[in-house]
Amino acid sequence: MDKLKVLLLTFSFMLLSISSCFAWGLGWGWGDLDDIGDRPLIQYYAHTLENGWSDRANDGEAAGDPYGSQTIDAIRVQFLTGRNMYVMYRVHVQNGEWTGWAMNGSTAGIYGKPIDGIQIALGSWRGDLWSVSYKGRIKNQGWSREWLPEGEILGNLQDPILSFRVRVQ
Repeated sequence: MDKLKVLLLTFSFMLLSISSCFAWGLGWGWGDLDDIGDRPLIQYYAHTLENGWSDRANDGEAAGDPYGSQTIDAIRVQFLTGRNMYVMYRVHVQNGEWTGWAMNGSTAGIYGKPIDGIQIALGSWRGDLWSVSYKGRIKNQGWSREWLPEGEILGNLQDPILSFRVRVQ
């Protein structure tokens, strides 16, 4: 009886391993498959109460309202390419607190409540080959001058963020 249990457990483990490899081969992992040397491409969206979700912004483009006054109340960030990589992000809600960390295209924010802070970080099974940086347009202040390194807080935790940009290097 014990030999049968060991055999069944071994077979189950082998089947699980094979199916995981098959799923990664189909690109069901984090991002599409690419060569290790290719720079991963990131895409992101901003949600405003007035217009809903913005069109997709890619690597350095502005998401949200770069020239107007509509405040962002939610964001989504994900990789278009980037094998075995993931992106984590959270937002600070005006007159509130930080949300939990969201990952890979999940929504961070509360619809109808302006965001006044954003943090973004990358994760990878390949080590520290790439880094993320970001900047934003804050109400009554304009665009931030510098690109912030990952983990830094974008915003002043008081004034709403109107637009943001993300890039991977």
